[in-house]
Amino acid sequence: MKRPQAAALRDRLFVLAALALCALLHQQPKTTPQNSTPELADFAHRVPLYATSPTELQLLPGIGPARAHKLYQYLTVHHVDSVWDLTGVPGIGPRTVQRLAPYVDLSPRGKPDDSPPPR
Repeated sequence: MKRPQAAALRDRLFVLAALALCALLHQQPKTTPQNSTPELADFAHRVPLYATSPTELQLLPGIGPARAHKLYQYLTVHHVDSVWDLTGVPGIGPRTVQRLAPYVDLSPRGKPDDSPPPR
């Protein structure tokens, strides 16, 4: 009787080990994506959209040189009342806006928003 119990225990341990390995392999990576900028965690203030250059806009998550240039051009022509108005920029959709929202200061030129981004 000990032989079948040992085999059943071995089979159960094998299945548990396989499940643990699958769970480990399917875990979300803990590294930051390449398009995010860890420097944002160090910011004491939000990035003011109206007082920045295209280079400074690249500090925002998901904004590279091309999007920064499009965003800068859009801001020189359009007035933005809400962060959702940024969906009018070619290449910026709802997911990008959700990523940008905590780091964007939409206050008028010369009147900075001193509230820090959420952590």
